[in-house]
Amino acid sequence: DLGVSGAQLAAGAFVANQLGEQLKASGVGAWIPSVMLNLRCYFAVTHSYVRQKLMLLICPFVKPPPPPEVFSGSGMSDEVVSDFITDVSKPDLYIPLMAYVTYVLLYALTRGTVGEFQPELMGSTASFAAILLLLEVLGAKLGFYVGGAPNISWIELTAYGGYKYVSLSLQVLLGLVTGGGFLFWLAFLYLAGCAAFVTYECLRKVPVQPSSQELLKVVVIGFAASQVVLCWLLVPSLVGRATAAAVPSAAPVLQMDSQET
Repeated sequence: DLGVSGAQLAAGAFVANQLGEQLKASGVGAWIPSVMLNLRCYFAVTHSYVRQKLMLLICPFVKPPPPPEVFSGSGMSDEVVSDFITDVSKPDLYIPLMAYVTYVLLYALTRGTVGEFQPELMGSTASFAAILLLLEVLGAKLGFYVGGAPNISWIELTAYGGYKYVSLSLQVLLGLVTGGGFLFWLAFLYLAGCAAFVTYECLRKVPVQPSSQELLKVVVIGFAASQVVLCWLLVPSLVGRATAAAVPSAAPVLQMDSQET
């Protein structure tokens, strides 16, 4: 709990809606891509949604409870309250963004523990992860277009691709604690599998013509499987460097012990 009440969340959504309407009415909105104006609804999440979504991402095999009713005690209209995402099956951008930032910070922390931190490290890590996500979304969009579902949103594909950073953050954190080994790789298989499973479950019901169902199924499976590949690409290189850097640091100690004997 970050100390933000439901009334504050409702007020924030109300202000965002009013700002969007004023931009459209003033003509300034014509200079802003429509996707930027539509992004706000993907950040309108409640504390309950965040908790349940994180539980779904970490343990997707447990059936989530039904979405709770959102009550506004601040005098806001029902239209504003309805803007909040309460169904955990719906995508959002708040959790992917927070998980992405957390992953970058943990990556830098891991490099710092072995004395390899550089000021530009966070920028290069963030850029590399963002480029991978962009390529992933482009490939997914092309796949869904060929698979007969061209209307799927770029934003939703970005959200589904960004959820793996929750698993990545936990994997990197576990790597900091354990330094790798059997426990780390066992957790990697589970968390990467969770990311793939959630992606598949969320996208397998995308509406499509009956003649394209089999092709779309292949596309969804491919997109889900790519989550495991990308988790492997982003995590083992990190843990491997940390482990490799820790081994040489023990060499002077061993050398001093041999000289004393």
